[in-house]
Amino acid sequence: RPDRIMKSLDQINNALTFRQALQSTNPETLAEIKRANVKQSTYREVMAEVQGRGMRSISDLILGLPAETLESHVDSIHQLVDSGTAEMFNFQLMLLKGTELETEDSRTKYAFETRYRLIPRGFSLLGGQKVFETEEIVVSTSTLPFDGYVTARQYAFVFSVFWNNSWFEPPVRLAERHGVKRSEVLDAMLATVDRDQGPAGRIMKDFVSETVGELFPSREACVEYYSRDVNFERLELGDIGDNLLYKYRALASFFVWPEVCAVAFSAIRGLLRCRGVGMDDEFWENLRLYVELAHAHGETESEILGTRRAGFTYDIAAWIDNGRYEDPAPFRLANAQTFEFRLPDPFADEVRAALNVWGTDLKSLTRGVTRIRSLAQVRECRRVDA
Repeated sequence: RPDRIMKSLDQINNALTFRQALQSTNPETLAEIKRANVKQSTYREVMAEVQGRGMRSISDLILGLPAETLESHVDSIHQLVDSGTAEMFNFQLMLLKGTELETEDSRTKYAFETRYRLIPRGFSLLGGQKVFETEEIVVSTSTLPFDGYVTARQYAFVFSVFWNNSWFEPPVRLAERHGVKRSEVLDAMLATVDRDQGPAGRIMKDFVSETVGELFPSREACVEYYSRDVNFERLELGDIGDNLLYKYRALASFFVWPEVCAVAFSAIRGLLRCRGVGMDDEFWENLRLYVELAHAHGETESEILGTRRAGFTYDIAAWIDNGRYEDPAPFRLANAQTFEFRLPDPFADEVRAALNVWGTDLKSLTRGVTRIRSLAQVRECRRVDA
């Protein structure tokens, strides 16, 4: 009953985030797992209402459910993106003891092939004994081959790195104005980063490698691997055994952000060119630089919290604030101007506090990235007086 949820949000002044977990939009899958979702038309109406209130919407999908194919899973992603969902979590089907899908009948019926992996940071040394918490996940079914599973995980990577925090909303909105669907942008970002030979492409290849490498054929094999002294030491150091999506989101957000920006803008520019949309090179570079500098990033606290300055020939901030994402010509400056990008004091205090707790190295940011609001990394832009 979305209407009741929206009424409740009204009563608490939109203090909560609207979250609609779908797991899948494939009718065959929903029938197999005895689940019913709201109609897509209703979901779109709710998303429009949520966006109109300036709220963020979140949804969930589960990879590896019965009757789900790679195509139907990707179609679910497309439907959510095109409906306006701002953030999505792509979970993997975990077989929990005592559940219907964990039974031998279900395993046989759906041809479940499973692997075991360590739950992120699910280890300890208790009384001198190494203890591990593992999970059994589905990596292949009668309708989803293992290579399809890997491709779906690449979509999860792209969604986490390029989409969940609305970092590229201005160029995405511009593409929409020219008839490009959001799902097309997502697909183009995946294809572009997959081809990229630089740091952005390398982190996705590393993500895929670690995604496959963390899977073991049995719990015993998983425990034996991490019980080795050298691997247990790596666990304690945080080199392995962490949440991979958070790890690579931290990498993208702080360490290789300029390269990630370049990939995103290349993907969107390609879509516009395919539609015959001409775009002034100078404006496009101004927009890319604006998005890059408006996001607080760096490898040290001083770099992350620091102020950046750059020269612009377009007033990009005014073009975005206009909200129409149309012809940028009226926003061209008579002369190049210097603009400053600075975290507002409350945001700087929030980020500084998080960095003081978690640190600025990769393994620390992997744990801290979910504690830092995406809004808190947004720098304000102002024109610098001559």
